[in-house]
Amino acid sequence: MTKTSFAVVGTGIVGERIIKQLLANDNAKIIALFDEDKKRLSEMADTYGLRAASSYEEVLSLKPNWVYIGTPPVSHAVLSEIAIHAGLDVLCEKPLANDAGDGLVMAQVAEKSHRQTAMHFPLMYSPSARHMMELVEKGTVGDIVRVELSTYFPHWPRLCSKIHGLVHVNKVDLREKFSRIIFNLCTECSGKYRSMNIKRRTRMINCWLKQASLQ
Repeated sequence: MTKTSFAVVGTGIVGERIIKQLLANDNAKIIALFDEDKKRLSEMADTYGLRAASSYEEVLSLKPNWVYIGTPPVSHAVLSEIAIHAGLDVLCEKPLANDAGDGLVMAQVAEKSHRQTAMHFPLMYSPSARHMMELVEKGTVGDIVRVELSTYFPHWPRLCSKIHGLVHVNKVDLREKFSRIIFNLCTECSGKYRSMNIKRRTRMINCWLKQASLQ
């Protein structure tokens, strides 16, 4: 059986998790790692017995089936676009992009080149999330009139979102994150939940943010 080859770009905490998951998958193989932090790159390459690429250009020249991008969000669009233009498929860490503009560019480039792209957001595929969707779909939990979500981050905005002293995560970003969660729930479910439009979702999100003292 031919294994699917990956190059892992970004060897931080999440990147290392991806390395472990790929190594545990009999259908996958890692052909190279790359990170601008040479010390971390060397540590990960030595730990897992993998090749450390000296540059992103070297990664692309190896022609992996997929390039996993686990760098800070501000670099996702540029790195993805370069990989796609090189004829490679891209698995990008969440959040997909630093802002909506970058995300749109990424989507357009992928569509025009007919490459496969995906965002690493495994929560929606987890057994618990799928079970919840099934309960909603069957009507087991009754009519959903409200959804609440509580999250906690040791640092907010996250340190990786601070670039050159500027914070790129704000209330608008938080509103969009909440909106996407509700949108995913609604589009997964049938009937009237699919009809929940953007304005209604926005009103719901604004209400919850206000209650959480985030506005």
